[in-house]
Amino acid sequence: MKILNYSFVILAAISCAKPSPVPPSSVMILNTYIKSAQGEDLLDQQKQDCFKENDIDAISLIEVNGQVQEKKYNDIPGGFSIYSDAGYHYFQFVLPNSFAKKPIATYLRLSPTLVDTITYQFSSTPKFQYIPDKIFYNRKTVWDVSVAVFGQGWPPITIIK
Repeated sequence: MKILNYSFVILAAISCAKPSPVPPSSVMILNTYIKSAQGEDLLDQQKQDCFKENDIDAISLIEVNGQVQEKKYNDIPGGFSIYSDAGYHYFQFVLPNSFAKKPIATYLRLSPTLVDTITYQFSSTPKFQYIPDKIFYNRKTVWDVSVAVFGQGWPPITIIK
């Protein structure tokens, strides 16, 4: 009887130790700052010439199973939310990664008359699985995974306008 009890405990422990397959997140969230060439915070809602919270919007083009689709990852009613940190303002930009899809581009509308393009570069041997090696804003590098340190969060994007 004792052997049967010990066998049951060992089997129960083994069956509980199996990792459950949890799919990775299909997006990455990056704090995004927008500044002028002089360093002025262009997301400060107290300034008249800032990009307005309710105007900012984004739509991504992704390829899934050979089909190109439009997808809104920042689908928040009323636009993006602007946060403040150490005197500068930012928004949390939700961007697609390469899990189960191929990101093509993201179009970021900053105002009714200004739409910019974000593109990605993925390598065949990435530093982090599904995460782009580089992110480009209007063809200029604004994010590079090589500066990311495991366990310290993603580096922010800083856009100079």
